[in-house]
Amino acid sequence: MNQSLTSQRHRAAPALQSKTRPARRNALAIALACLLAGTSVACHEKPEGPPNSPQAMRRNARLLAALRGTEWLIDHAEQMPPGWVYPNFSRIERLIESQEQKEQVREVLEIDSRTGSHNTIPESLTDPALLEQKRIVPILFEIIRRREIGQAWKSEADALRKLITDHEIVLWQATDTRNRPTVLHALGALGIETSMTEAHLLDELRKKAKSDTPQNLAGSTRYVYALTHIVFARSHYFRNQVQITGLEFSIPVFLAALARHNRIKMDVMSIDMLGEVLASLELLGLEDPRMEVARRRLIAAQNPDGSWGPGKGVSPKRIHPTFNAVAGLIDFHEALRPPAGSPTPAD
Repeated sequence: MNQSLTSQRHRAAPALQSKTRPARRNALAIALACLLAGTSVACHEKPEGPPNSPQAMRRNARLLAALRGTEWLIDHAEQMPPGWVYPNFSRIERLIESQEQKEQVREVLEIDSRTGSHNTIPESLTDPALLEQKRIVPILFEIIRRREIGQAWKSEADALRKLITDHEIVLWQATDTRNRPTVLHALGALGIETSMTEAHLLDELRKKAKSDTPQNLAGSTRYVYALTHIVFARSHYFRNQVQITGLEFSIPVFLAALARHNRIKMDVMSIDMLGEVLASLELLGLEDPRMEVARRRLIAAQNPDGSWGPGKGVSPKRIHPTFNAVAGLIDFHEALRPPAGSPTPAD
């Protein structure tokens, strides 16, 4: 079945590329012209400050880098591993300023829904071994994908609920700290309740913050990623900004992580880390000089073809850092809904 889907996908890919590449080149040309003219990439907003001010130029540089990174992702969508297109492109689509690119991403998602190669769900969801992290995460993402595009999903979610109810301890023992927020959010999206809650996760992370320094904690990728994943989950993956209440302890750690990765060699881990931390701080509505240093480092590390990461071709070591770098560079404050419960401006 997967081979059939893959072959269908590759047959559809040339049509997608032939149809959208000229439009993407045109969008990039428009963006370059806009930047030279001193307007934003979307060509419908004025940049902050005078057109040639350092602030406006920095913003334009980051938006252009994000635009080029998104171009690379769109061009290589059909070569991504099974299950990668939907979660990543559906999230990045919420952040894109360029209407042209939004339409291209939606076309990628439409083709993926019809002919894409996706994660498989076992016919029987009764084996506790399925609760291992490397197996449960793809299953959760696939059930959510089916639900969000209108395919059958309820019976799989019900079977998974029973498996987790019977073996919840296995689930959390097999899920490391950095991925618990992601798993917990996915379960919540499917209406599956567990004894583990976000409050429990935050209590655990807060205790570590009280007993150690931000600098030491910034050296733990698991700890920092647990924090970024909580912020991402609270934003419902880039659907709304996040209130800082209850997350104040994370800010010194985020800033220490930026400082740490701003001074070491840029590798895949540093690109991933800088992208996620930058996105988290923006979701929290914060700005700090260390963020601008991190953005400049990300821009300097971008490959000539618009991607990030080492090597050639399309591999997770290029796809993942490119998605994270784009998320870290996009200026998406205005695109996000205010936090739940906040007053909204009148129409």
